[in-house]
Amino acid sequence: MKLKSDRRFSEDQERWLELIRQHLTTNLLMEKEDIDYLPIFTREGASWGKVNKVFGGELETVINEINSAIAA
Repeated sequence: MKLKSDRRFSEDQERWLELIRQHLTTNLLMEKEDIDYLPIFTREGASWGKVNKVFGGELETVINEINSAIAA
């Protein structure tokens, strides 16, 4: 994935990226609200603020890059 070739991710970030990948196997789009409301994330204790903090405030950018790559 181009996203991973451009950056290094921490172990925590990789864990959240794996959940996002799993989500995308059944949904062709990732939305900000998904993290706060979908069980795949909430059962892991996720909230937008928590996961965004893990990504240094760049989660929206990461999600936009993922969605752009899927749409291409």
